[in-house]
Amino acid sequence: MKLPVSMLRALVDTKLTATELGDLLTMAGFELEGIDTVGSDEVLDIKVMANRGDGLSALGLAREILAKDSDAKATDLYQRLAQRIQLGDESGNPGIRVTIDTPDCNRFSARLIRGVKNGPSPAWLQTAVEA
Repeated sequence: MKLPVSMLRALVDTKLTATELGDLLTMAGFELEGIDTVGSDEVLDIKVMANRGDGLSALGLAREILAKDSDAKATDLYQRLAQRIQLGDESGNPGIRVTIDTPDCNRFSARLIRGVKNGPSPAWLQTAVEA
């Protein structure tokens, strides 16, 4: 998984360099395969093992950095993302119904998201995805 260091820094306030972040994540079970430079941003190439699905997102790796780097602080963005999303409306009505028609499925998750408008992504997100 390739992840721009700027995206991690948006979630975690840390003084660690890209190399130090890679070393920290390697010691936490995520192997650093390399560091690329795209534009002016360093991009970590992280190998995520099959048993570490929690590291398949910027938020998951930020959580790992916060756990391992005692000087790191969560940013406001991290705090907002880490809050649980309330399901349902004020009356507790979830608004959707999911039915599982097989005994072979032991877990299923669904979420209804309203108010999304389709359109171009902001420039900062386009740059992060390209990196």
